[in-house]
Amino acid sequence: MAKTMGPASGFFPGWDEDRAENNPALELLHTSGSGFTCLYRSRSGGRNRLYKVLSSKCRGDMLYESLLRKEFEIGYSLTHPGICAYQAFCTWEGMGNAIELEWIEGCTLREWLQRNPSVKQREAVLDELLEALAYMHRKQVVHRDLKPDNVMITDRGSHVKLIDFGFSDSDAHAINKGAAGTREYAAPELLEGKATDQRSDIWSLGRILQELLPRYGRISRRCMAENPDKRYSDVAALQKAVAWRRRLWMLPAALLFLMLLLAAWHFRTYSEADVDALVREAEDAISATISSAE
Repeated sequence: MAKTMGPASGFFPGWDEDRAENNPALELLHTSGSGFTCLYRSRSGGRNRLYKVLSSKCRGDMLYESLLRKEFEIGYSLTHPGICAYQAFCTWEGMGNAIELEWIEGCTLREWLQRNPSVKQREAVLDELLEALAYMHRKQVVHRDLKPDNVMITDRGSHVKLIDFGFSDSDAHAINKGAAGTREYAAPELLEGKATDQRSDIWSLGRILQELLPRYGRISRRCMAENPDKRYSDVAALQKAVAWRRRLWMLPAALLFLMLLLAAWHFRTYSEADVDALVREAEDAISATISSAE
């Protein structure tokens, strides 16, 4: 008996054949603001590949070569869906040492915010960013250059990808620990060349939060306290504050609900037993909201 087949699949008219072809030549995409690294794209094996190399003026300089190697070692040690994958350390003829990075189809957080996303979308991005930072800090890594330009948002699903560990530091490394980053987003101790830890990233995150979710003003202000001891001690504490801040919006609604129930009882809309049961439910909701902050 012949088997019935469904509709056949295939490419639609307008498919760009060039997209499927390999192009191993390097295509310059970006030069860093500092001017010491460049990003190139290459297509091979049917994939887009991203390479980070030193600019010609820095290539061969031991300081910059060690910075490139340090970035790769730190990035390669991190495996998380919210962090750009560092795949290999290789050499390109005529270009010197290079880092092969995960190709990310998307835009920077700064560009994404220009699309005026909803509060719900912004909160989802914040949650993913906090998860990536929490993981990174558990691995004893401090990014030291958190800013909207170093957070990518994917085109598919609007997921977070933390990028550019060029100025990052870890407990395992004993070199290149001097002041670095972007002045507008750098913690005071980082600008002053003092010791840094995860709270320096939390300061930078507070600065990002001002742009991502301005209504989270109290949280961002604590993140950006000049004294690190006055900031959230770690990302877990910050996540708890964010969760409490969102639940706080439920409290006025619960109180209003309770008032409406009392008004309904006054006008005998419900039986006394019904009102007692609903009041207990409202009281439980309010108690749960308050206890979640403890």
